[in-house]
Amino acid sequence: MTGRLSTAVALVGGVALAVAIARAAGVSTAPTERVPVPAPTARSTPTTAPARALDGPAADLARDHVPDLPFPSPQPEDVARSGGVPMSVRDLVVVFAPMTTVAEANAVLRSLPAVVVGGNPDAQTILVRLTGPSDLARVLAAQARLLGDPLIAAASVVMGAQPERAAPGE
Repeated sequence: MTGRLSTAVALVGGVALAVAIARAAGVSTAPTERVPVPAPTARSTPTTAPARALDGPAADLARDHVPDLPFPSPQPEDVARSGGVPMSVRDLVVVFAPMTTVAEANAVLRSLPAVVVGGNPDAQTILVRLTGPSDLARVLAAQARLLGDPLIAAASVVMGAQPERAAPGE
């Protein structure tokens, strides 16, 4: 599958996370291949209301019920700079393991203080936004918790904007 990958993926924790997300989405990670950046697509009936869970029969695979929702950008006040890299303090891109059911996915989602605000069925990714206080340590703890769950193939903090480049000679 050469499907779309979310532009919201940040390389927090190194290249291994980006490779895991690409592999989970079925994209080759050969060194000579560039991962395509998704082009905006028209959506038939976009729904932007946050959800606490995936819709679908409990026994179905979660990957078959990823909503088709645009990935909203983080609010400026929800972006922190860690080592010069702007990261969202609320948003995580999540990929469920291939055999995760809707019921299992929803149990994971409900265990977080979060809502689903974006989805890309082609890349089988969802964007979850933590509710409550904006805090980088909190979103990193949620990411670590998700990465430790066998129902999760990948979880990444979202970049808030392009990293700032130092001027030559700095």
